[in-house]
Amino acid sequence: TFYKELLAYAKEHPDMDFLHRPHPLAMSHFLEIGALTQEQIDDYRNQCQALPNVSLDTQREYEATFWESSVLVSDISGIVPEYFSTGKPLVFCPGNMELELAPYIQRMLQGCYLVYTPEELFAVLEQLKQGIDPLREKRQALIRELFGDLQASPSKAIVESIAEDA
Repeated sequence: TFYKELLAYAKEHPDMDFLHRPHPLAMSHFLEIGALTQEQIDDYRNQCQALPNVSLDTQREYEATFWESSVLVSDISGIVPEYFSTGKPLVFCPGNMELELAPYIQRMLQGCYLVYTPEELFAVLEQLKQGIDPLREKRQALIRELFGDLQASPSKAIVESIAEDA
């Protein structure tokens, strides 16, 4: 959503690393609907390559990237629940989307930082950079509520579930 602003922010903050991971079909979709031109897409990719603290992730798999990251900035995406379950801060940018979100997603967003402007985004990033994460405990409680005890043995949980059903 704020890709231009994020690139400018990255340029001003060489002490922070940024990984951009647009949806694999995003650029072709934006080109198709006229939201971006090929020149703008090429310029975006060139800017990512030109900044030493910015990478453009085009790998198919993303799980390892999640565990190496400190925070995710995202709009609506299927990876939001997966990232949320890591316990790391998630900054959600709803923009002007009018979406009917599933109840568990609405609940999850209570543990996320919701931002609507680049200024709000950068304020949250600065706060997190300083180790200030007011939603940490709320996020941990929501993870337990929505996903159960992720630290427990999955095989034990399966056996217990089967035993309860028997």
